[in-house]
Amino acid sequence: MNAPSNNAFFRDVPETRRPGARRRRGLAPALRATLARTPDGVRLELEPLDLMTALDGPWSQIGPAGADTLLSWVTDPPDPGSPREASGDEIDPAHTLASPAEVVSRLRGAVEPVVATKIDGPVEAGDARAIKTAIDTGASPLAVEIRAVAAITTRGPEGIVLDARSEEDAARFVAAALRAYVAAVTGQSVAAVSTPELPLVLHLLERTGSLTVRPIETELHSTAVDVGVVTCPSGAKAADTALIYDLFARSWHGD
Repeated sequence: MNAPSNNAFFRDVPETRRPGARRRRGLAPALRATLARTPDGVRLELEPLDLMTALDGPWSQIGPAGADTLLSWVTDPPDPGSPREASGDEIDPAHTLASPAEVVSRLRGAVEPVVATKIDGPVEAGDARAIKTAIDTGASPLAVEIRAVAAITTRGPEGIVLDARSEEDAARFVAAALRAYVAAVTGQSVAAVSTPELPLVLHLLERTGSLTVRPIETELHSTAVDVGVVTCPSGAKAADTALIYDLFARSWHGD
């Protein structure tokens, strides 16, 4: 189906990228990721990726196994008896130290905003206070705690800001978001969709540090999903590359 001639947005979009019968729209929100270098590593702004999915997936792959996560509330501490008070060691009312198994359950239903910082080693009250001070001033926890390997800050109901030491760690979260996107477009469970390999995601991010995926530029075929990717930082242009997800092989490929 050709776009109307007066539609400026699709005027320069290839025929295969225009709205058509094989494209499903409205089943998934647009995905946007922006990666930038910082003095302490990298910062990734990503949406949509809800905090539960992030903590239950790529978060567990960052840092040493068994490392604890410091949960810091930016606003007032939670009331006694709330879900965030169910377990864990209280360093002070504004912080909770949670084991990997406790993090997801403790944050389920939590009131935003909250910062989760994974730390390789024991955390004392002074460490927690230094991290909280950094958070309150808009700095990254990685800037004040050398043992911190990553920190997630919630942004709205389905957005996160990740501070990490390496681009590979940031790419894990983008890969998780792409997996969830294809699951939503195809109507499958997230578990039924494989995760794109990190080199493929890093290759996309290396272009401009930005990528945008929109349902209007995603085509669903009988054997594959053609995901149009915009690498223009503003996201205002049409897709300039693509990812292909093979529905039968459950594998990802570049354009």
